[in-house]
Amino acid sequence: MALKEAVTLTPDVSIETLFNSFTWKENLETVLESFLTDYQDTLERLQEEQKTYSDVAFGLSDDKEERKKALRAFQEIDAQIRDVETLIELPNYVKVTAREQQLLRGDVLTVTGSAGVGKSQLLAYETKQLLDNQRDGLLLIAGYYLLF
Repeated sequence: MALKEAVTLTPDVSIETLFNSFTWKENLETVLESFLTDYQDTLERLQEEQKTYSDVAFGLSDDKEERKKALRAFQEIDAQIRDVETLIELPNYVKVTAREQQLLRGDVLTVTGSAGVGKSQLLAYETKQLLDNQRDGLLLIAGYYLLF
């Protein structure tokens, strides 16, 4: 299964699918397993390539045009490196920790209301109060998320 397909098939979080989120990390790791070696090789290759441009872009060369081209290439490679690092870390972004699972299996509060009435602000404030008092808190705010 391809990565895009695995992500696309991952259901949105709702009351009915909440507990499915506990296995998202493992599911993505299974899919990514075949890609991780390639991603790591790509990352190392990009880092080496970036070093060559770094020497020119940030060196003492008098050729401003050459330094400008090298800096542009350095920045483009840097963006690619961040993308590859994101793919490598992707399973960790969707991991639901054991503590979060414990909290989710307990009481759940659902707040509904019109847009802009302060639901998120209220919950964020109360969650902050819990954390400030060394208590556990988990704030999940539903929304629409797009995958590009």
